[in-house]
Amino acid sequence: MTADQPFANVRTGSARPRVRWCCAALVGAAALTGCLNEDLIKQPELTVVPGAPDGWTGTSNVAGIGITLDNARSGTSAAYLSNAFQVTFGSFRLVQSVRADAYRGKRVRLRAWVRPRNVGAAVTSGIWMRVDGPGITLGLDEMSRRVVAGFGDWREVSVVLDVPERAVGISFGALFQATNTLLVDDMRLEIVGTDVATTNILSAPVNSGLDSLATIEAYARSPLAPVNLDFEGLTPVGSSATAFVAQNSAALSTSDPTAALDDLTPFRTLVGSAQVVGLGEATYGTRDFMQMKHRLVRYMVSQMGFTTIAIEAPAAEVADINLYINGGTGNPARLLSRLYSWTTNTQEIADLIAWLRTWNQTASVSQRVRVRGIDVVAPGASMDSVASFVHRVAPAYDVDIQVWYQCLTVFRNQGATAGRPRTEYAALPADSRGLCAEGVNDVVNLVNARGTAAPDFTEAPCRTPAATS
Repeated sequence: MTADQPFANVRTGSARPRVRWCCAALVGAAALTGCLNEDLIKQPELTVVPGAPDGWTGTSNVAGIGITLDNARSGTSAAYLSNAFQVTFGSFRLVQSVRADAYRGKRVRLRAWVRPRNVGAAVTSGIWMRVDGPGITLGLDEMSRRVVAGFGDWREVSVVLDVPERAVGISFGALFQATNTLLVDDMRLEIVGTDVATTNILSAPVNSGLDSLATIEAYARSPLAPVNLDFEGLTPVGSSATAFVAQNSAALSTSDPTAALDDLTPFRTLVGSAQVVGLGEATYGTRDFMQMKHRLVRYMVSQMGFTTIAIEAPAAEVADINLYINGGTGNPARLLSRLYSWTTNTQEIADLIAWLRTWNQTASVSQRVRVRGIDVVAPGASMDSVASFVHRVAPAYDVDIQVWYQCLTVFRNQGATAGRPRTEYAALPADSRGLCAEGVNDVVNLVNARGTAAPDFTEAPCRTPAATS
């Protein structure tokens, strides 16, 4: 095997190909590769299944992570992170995340058994854990000061962090930026007493640079407890679970939104008398999911009397789409592009918008659909909309609006051009943010006091159930 042929004896017969890792002596330019080092110390070959283990995510380079079907500490499998397959030096990570519910206010230890296979030039090599709050990192240890290097038998390592009450989740796993290979097995995530010292490398919480709501939403989709910590695979679904699914599900004939809607009758039973229905998707951008959403919206509007659709998008920009579906002019493609998200800027969403416009052309006034945006993505259009409205109903306050909004000017977007990061606003002194909030409250008070008298400000209340999408 040569440096440009990192795999040998690829075999099938499992969900992922098993690979016999055969490293022969190399010479010349390949003298620094992981294969040479592993061969020189006469370590046994590894039969591996590349790719993140079940229940885990990790580095996109499939070959660099996976499970080995031999050399496990216990059972039949262990995880591996390796540069021995690489022509270039890479960095690899195994990741699993859980909600913090069961760990808040406690001290948590992540333990694992590791086995280095001639690990050298280590930047990182070991296990890691991070405690996250909304937009903030509360604790972190990546073993960067005590890397697992060299070669030898299995040894146990651990990281220990406190989980404050404001924590939303814990992420953990293994990471490797070194030569050759690290094996990991038999992890445990456990609560320990305060007599066990923490290994937190942070002297104080730090801004994560991530949107706080995005962090909360990501962890809300995470499990309460970790899985597959021994890398033996996930526990098979029991017969009772499959029987429940069979008894409580209904087959759908198609995802085509133009097809007949008869197969959606069980959906009416599921909804019952609910006035708000949430529609989600397992993955963003999947065509079939978005088409199925379109079908369900058609059914709820035409068969169940729903008249309001709430979209996870900015209110001011969605207001323009609402005008369009209710007879206004505009270009649907351009309107969708102004929602600043590829997940809504798709042909499937454009088809739904076109159908809503067609429906409203013939529907009675009480059955016409309106669309609302319920997310705060970028404030620019909303700020401009408020300023324009105040100019119409209370022009004497034009200058005041500019003063009250001045603190947000550098953070607002100009169309698709983003302003300064919101993390910079969060880092402002508390008194500066307080003054800014006072100005925005003045805008709200003005609209409440003067705006409701304007004929184009008020709107008839919705008298039918609302559908969220």
